[in-house]
Order: sequence, then C-alpha cells, then structure tokens
Amino acid sequence: MLGNTCVQREMRSIGFPAPLSAGPRVRLTLCVPLYVSPETVPYTPQITAKSLEGKLTATTFTLDQPICIFDQYVNGTDDIWLVVAFTNVLTVDYEPAITLLALEGNITSSTFVLEQPRCVFNQTVSDTDEIWLVVSLSRAISSFTRPTSLQSLPAFQQFPENPNYMTMGTSSLNYPCEKSSGQITVLRVGNETGCVLDTSRPDCNGPLPGPGPYRVKFLAMSPATGPKAETKWSAPITLKRGN
Repeated sequence: MLGNTCVQREMRSIGFPAPLSAGPRVRLTLCVPLYVSPETVPYTPQITAKSLEGKLTATTFTLDQPICIFDQYVNGTDDIWLVVAFTNVLTVDYEPAITLLALEGNITSSTFVLEQPRCVFNQTVSDTDEIWLVVSLSRAISSFTRPTSLQSLPAFQQFPENPNYMTMGTSSLNYPCEKSSGQITVLRVGNETGCVLDTSRPDCNGPLPGPGPYRVKFLAMSPATGPKAETKWSAPITLKRGN
C-alpha cells in the first residue's frame, strides 16, 4: 500500500531581517501520497504584520498561518508541516527578470535575455567573489542544493536529467553600479553551442532543451568558502516553441 511522504510541494523560504538575511529559514511542506509529483506553491511565509507583543524575539518568531495556500492540492488526510533550517547565505531582495529593453530575440526557442545583476550584491561581496546564474526547471527549484565550492557545480551536460545547473560565472567586478551611456547590460542565457557535450565545461551556457518553464537566480560564491549570497528565484520563464 502506498504511504505518505513529505514531498517538495512547498513554499519559498524566508530569513530575517529583509532585504538581506542570514539565520533561520522556514518553509511549509505538504505530506502527500508517494505518487504525487513535486511542485512549489508561489507563496513566501512571512512574520505576521499584526501588532503582537514578542512576535520576533531572541528565540522565537510568529508567522501568519498558511490559510488557503494549499487548498487546490490537499484533502482531509494530508498534513502541513513547518520546516525550519539555518543558513549563513544572505538573501538579497532582488528577482531576476527578462530585460525590458527592446532587443530582438529577448525570448527564443532556446535562449532568453536577462538584466545583469548590477548593484545587487555590492553590499555583500568582495572583489574576489564570483556571481553565478542558477538555471532550473520551474517545478524543481526546491531540489537545488547550493554547491559547497566552485569545484562542485551542477553541470549543464546533466540537464535536464539533473533539473538545475550553474553557468555564466564571472567576477563581481563585472557588475558595477555605474553604467556607461549607451551600454547594454544584459545576459543571454543559452547562447553557447560549442560546449554542449564538453564535460570539461560544466558551466557551459548551452541552448535550453525545450520551452520550460524555467526559473533562475543569481548566486554569489567565494572561491575560498563557497556560497555567500543569493537572489530570489525569478518568475517562470517560458520559451517559444520551435516550428
């Protein structure tokens, strides 16, 4: 008989305080039958806005209940659990997005164009840190595990069997706050074809294999100590379908 399991049909994590956070993070996870495939509910747990004494103390915090959040997924036998975890990685209040510039091919059948994360990490990184783009199948963002070092990046060549990879790593110095007149500050995701099968290039910025949807975030990595800060996940990005 099939039992129940706590799959990643869950809400996004939060940290304290905003917009930069390090410390406890929580999520609510739904326990459902084993045959249910995972997905993420677009809801972020929040400290209650109600004027309650002691809603955030040295050892406790008070969340709003997830009323109506899982209604379309649950039945009377399912359980909702709160998952609490600790992280030293700062969360930056920034959501990657498709560029608003009128560029030809902002979204194609295998690529999309993002705004560069300028001034996003300037308070959290040093000149020696690197900024990486994490690309994930939209349904699988909860399965992404931050690599512990630059030597253990999830590889493009294993995508989409492994549903996320990291690419376009560059020095934080390449994303200054200043912008020259007329400068186009965008990133085209999926723009390399020569490294698709080259396992010596796990960071290949190869063409995306289908319409998705995909979601992305930026991750700041120290060459010495690993992850330092990250942005929020983008909204789902769906590519054009080929002819």
